[in-house]
Amino acid sequence: MKTYSFINGNRYRVVSIYRSFRFSIDRLEINIVFNDSRPSFVRGVKITNFDSNVYILVDGAAADDLVYVMAKILSSNAEDDSKPYDSYLADVMKSKNNFINPCHSDDHASSAIHH
Repeated sequence: MKTYSFINGNRYRVVSIYRSFRFSIDRLEINIVFNDSRPSFVRGVKITNFDSNVYILVDGAAADDLVYVMAKILSSNAEDDSKPYDSYLADVMKSKNNFINPCHSDDHASSAIHH
């Protein structure tokens, strides 16, 4: 398993949070900056959809909200089935919305899509 990833020329430390046949979630934290300007993405999560080869970067508080929701799903998933996770992540990828409730906004954090 890799421990580093490069995004926009900067190196990020990677910690795997979730894996299924369709999706993966990795927590990313910036590790080395190779230019003088501050990148727009410093820490957050990367959600990868293996079916479409698309990933979304979710940063800041929005990433924390997503990890919280995944933990809530785990708490209520006695069978340890990937279907509730994959269903939730499919909705996140489709709507670009991973917030716990609609009162959160992009004022708190932003998301970027990368193909």
